[in-house]
Order: sequence, then C-alpha cells, then structure tokens
Amino acid sequence: MVTVHYTADGVKQEETGVIPVTVRFHGRNAEWEIVRPSGGQEFRVDMYVGDMKRLSTTSSGHSKVRGQIEYSAAQEKYWMSLAD
Repeated sequence: MVTVHYTADGVKQEETGVIPVTVRFHGRNAEWEIVRPSGGQEFRVDMYVGDMKRLSTTSSGHSKVRGQIEYSAAQEKYWMSLAD
C-alpha cells in the first residue's frame, strides 16, 4: 500500500492504493508526497506533465518520495527527491 498526499492549486487531497497505482491531478502549482509505510521493497515513481514524462526515480530503500511542479505559459519548474 502507498498513500499519496498532494496539494494542487491550494486544494489538499489524499489517495491510497496498492502498487502499481496511478494518481492523476491537475493544477498549475502542485506539491506531493508518496509514502510507503511498511515493506522494504523499492518502488518507482514517474511524474508526467500531460502525456510527457518529466522525472522518474526509484525509492532506493527510502519510504517517501516528494515532488513539486510550478507551471505557467512562460516557464515550467519541477523537482522530485527521496526522503525518509
């Protein structure tokens, strides 16, 4: 099981699912955190903007993966990092 916490354009949400899970949300400014509370197996996170993959990582034994995206007509900024 994983839990995804995200805030998209100021609205906080939470979803829980069994791997593999796809979580889709829309917004120009979004922050998110994926937490796997138990189990030592690695998991992979791919971040898409529309249909294009922007970032991808494997948990490498970490229990959390965090990320953020800021999007406007003039620029696009995004990041993703491992956390415990």
